[in-house]
Amino acid sequence: MSHPSNNPYLSGRPSVRSRGASISLRGYRGKQSQKPYHSDRPVRSGRAARDQDHRPARRGQRQQPTIPPDLYGNYNNYYNSRRKAATSTDSRLALLAPSIFTNKTVLDIGCNSGNITLIIAREWSPAHIQGVDIDQQLITKAQSNLRLCHSLKPPAGITADRPPNMDILLHCHYFPRSLAVMFGYLPSRTPPGYKTGQFPYNVAFTACDWMESTQEKVDTILALSITKWIHLHHGDDGLKKFFQKVYDALTPGGVFVLEPQAYSGYAKRAKVQPEMQAKFEQIKFMPEDFNAYLLDTVGFSKGEKLEPQASQSKGFDRAIYLYTK
Repeated sequence: MSHPSNNPYLSGRPSVRSRGASISLRGYRGKQSQKPYHSDRPVRSGRAARDQDHRPARRGQRQQPTIPPDLYGNYNNYYNSRRKAATSTDSRLALLAPSIFTNKTVLDIGCNSGNITLIIAREWSPAHIQGVDIDQQLITKAQSNLRLCHSLKPPAGITADRPPNMDILLHCHYFPRSLAVMFGYLPSRTPPGYKTGQFPYNVAFTACDWMESTQEKVDTILALSITKWIHLHHGDDGLKKFFQKVYDALTPGGVFVLEPQAYSGYAKRAKVQPEMQAKFEQIKFMPEDFNAYLLDTVGFSKGEKLEPQASQSKGFDRAIYLYTK
């Protein structure tokens, strides 16, 4: 199955999938000689390509959010708001072993503007990583971030004593961003020596409600800071269905990376909408119950809790859980 517009570096058009659509990763697990993800649109060169595929936003121009952020946690500049300084790191990524991503097919559910997705795609070379979010505006921003990150000079690789920066754009601070604004992004040409997992051809973004879509099997699934929103919109049964769908979407031996939010943060967000308040008042399935449910009922073979070190960034100090199918 082809994906004509999932990767904006290759096509420039945002991808929107309707309810019930299929999210396919077929074709990314093969040998290095396989064809990379590509667009069905003709490739243009020169100024026409820049104007068509990589037109930067005008200064001062702001898009209106398509979905109120208080409804799904789809906050614009989510990572920036949790960063105290430009040198802050995302302690969540520092906890994760590259082996659960390298040469694997990965799904990042609730990817926001794609910061985490892009770091994984570039630094740990998954065969393919798909970021999905319910908000089209955030997906459009993620696609723009993808084009910009490849257009600017990449930094030195991540090391054990230098975990990845939480804001992918900060890696490019030393390169004149004005060049991308003045001349557009680099042209989207698939290199002749393309290898599986090569950035930026190994990443794509899609706007959709993942629970309403079909999903091919993947090796790793991330669900970072989204359980509260699923819980408030769909209640206990909805969250349990989400956990089961994650399990069903994983290959044998696949890994589920979960960052659950504390119940103490539910009440404030539930007040936004009467329907959310009603769901909140009916909740009996507490975050402390998730671990036992995932192991005993859903069927994961083992679970591991990873505690982050003291973080400079507000909101990124929760425990991470790894579940193996």
